[in-house]
Amino acid sequence: MIRITNEVKQPSLQPIALFDSYEGKAFSFTEGATGNNKYFYFSERSGDWRVFRVDLSDMTLEMLNIDCDQPNGMFLRGHRLFICNEKQPQPYVSVWNLKEQVASKLIQEFNNLPLNSPNDLVCTDKDTLFFTDPCYSDKKRDLPQKGEYLYFQNRRGETKRFEEFVKPNGVILSPDESVLYVADPGREKVVRVYLDESGEPTSINDFIEGEVVDGMATDPLGNLYLAASRWGDPKDDHIAVYSKDGKKIGRIEVDAHPTNVALVANHSLLAVTTNRSVQIFQIEIGA
Repeated sequence: MIRITNEVKQPSLQPIALFDSYEGKAFSFTEGATGNNKYFYFSERSGDWRVFRVDLSDMTLEMLNIDCDQPNGMFLRGHRLFICNEKQPQPYVSVWNLKEQVASKLIQEFNNLPLNSPNDLVCTDKDTLFFTDPCYSDKKRDLPQKGEYLYFQNRRGETKRFEEFVKPNGVILSPDESVLYVADPGREKVVRVYLDESGEPTSINDFIEGEVVDGMATDPLGNLYLAASRWGDPKDDHIAVYSKDGKKIGRIEVDAHPTNVALVANHSLLAVTTNRSVQIFQIEIGA
């Protein structure tokens, strides 16, 4: 059991569940951590590029038949599963309706040019959709957007560019949705983007420095969980925990490179995607 308060974290134990393959095929890069009280969803980004779901009541794993193209980051809001689709030459942002089993493409271009490669996304309760659009490809290529940006689409369907980053990655909302956190591992920082009552961004400032962050999660206390590890250094594989005031209050060890993280099952489980498995820990959050 991991115990997180606004002051201290006790050392973590072993995960209560670990998934490293499906039907005999090993996972090699899991991502897209998201979920609710019943299910945890994640993407598998190698080979077949599939989406999976874990039933949290009995820890059973199933592959979903979802219409998507090389899924990366995902975000669940009610019955809508928002997905970053990386497939070139026309990557896009989509939403999958879990009730109706229907996909809709939401954003395929900006200023009449293709997106770079949508990486992570989040949707507010006012239906403002944020997504990062970096380029992590090994192949050097001209970026269609001539830069790496944070974008948002408001509930009127208007897509706007907000800010340029060195290498934008994970995004997550504060519990009251007044702040959007954006990871910029290119600068080894996490920034805060302040949102107005309609859910649109107004201003930005640096928040956490010195962390190379991929995906993130927040808990009801406002603590921030960061998949914060440097590639090529197994000793650095961990989840960093920060208070809402920016104080580092914990470190949760994992035995693989973490790519994303989500709190599920009424915030009683911490689900971590890594470069070779999914690990689920019990967690207790208290004031």
